[in-house]
Amino acid sequence: MRSKPSQGKAAPASLTPEETLQQQRYREALEAMQKSRRTRPDLQFATPEANIWLLQGQQEFQQGKIKRAENSFRQALTLGLKGETHYWLARCLLTEGVKGLNTALDLIRTAFVREELPKDYAVCYLKLLLLKHEYTMVRDLLTHQTKRFPAATLNWAWGVLDLQADSPETALAHLQKLKRPLTPGDSPSSWIAYTQQRLSDWAGAAKTLTLGSRKVVNHGLAPMRLLALQQAHTGSLDLGAPQPDSTVPREPLLVLNTVRLIEQGKFHDAGHTFLKLNRRSTRYPELANLYRPLMTLAGQQALTEGQPECAEEFWKPLVLDPPFHPQLVVNLCHALDEN
Repeated sequence: MRSKPSQGKAAPASLTPEETLQQQRYREALEAMQKSRRTRPDLQFATPEANIWLLQGQQEFQQGKIKRAENSFRQALTLGLKGETHYWLARCLLTEGVKGLNTALDLIRTAFVREELPKDYAVCYLKLLLLKHEYTMVRDLLTHQTKRFPAATLNWAWGVLDLQADSPETALAHLQKLKRPLTPGDSPSSWIAYTQQRLSDWAGAAKTLTLGSRKVVNHGLAPMRLLALQQAHTGSLDLGAPQPDSTVPREPLLVLNTVRLIEQGKFHDAGHTFLKLNRRSTRYPELANLYRPLMTLAGQQALTEGQPECAEEFWKPLVLDPPFHPQLVVNLCHALDEN
């Protein structure tokens, strides 16, 4: 008797490169692209391969996979995608400290000298030079190679040089001409507000930071520090918990509260505020580095203030989180005994 053919489900059809790309599955899109080209070498795709490598690298960078991201960006650069690729590759290298800064500067300087760096990304060269405190070099570039930089980049760079030279009035005239970020994550209003604070123009800084409309600048910890300084000098920022219908996001206010309490030396209170935050926040990556030292200080202050139960709350997670710290275990045992 002849057996009947299998009636199992048909294998799912493989997705095209464009379909995987729409789902942000960039690695699969690259694999599908390579597979398609094995049978049709001249096949052209709506999104070039170099751009997919760039998207893949950005995704890996946001996931904290820096080495993978670096490799992806180098692939994009090899395929001829310049400018944005240079920027992101430099971002990866900067995570390696001083050595990475030197490597990033060599990369961007070479691209600038060879005129391979698009004009809109020439600011990367200036930023790296400023990180190396090469103020004279920056000034020479702005003076003798003006046409290599967009107007916005020139205004920003002259403003920074004026601030370094302790000329905030001149700096403000340059920085107020900035209308948009020069690179991802930039906050032009933060530069303007910082300069106004340098001039003791607290009312102007408050307007720039839009405190009156209850909007909080949320591009990282730098604006949070400006807001904390504003609060310290004017007391005009209401740091209370936002109401359900408030337009103020909860996370920036908590970060601001944490920064302000730390600056006031109130580590115990700062620790409780910090615990309401996601320390792995992608908006505030600095929180991950702040976690251990703040929890350590918060526990010590809580114990001194006669609240061992709080010290226990701060220290218990640290004991379980590497690296192992023997003295912290001793402190925790002491807090447990008192509690």
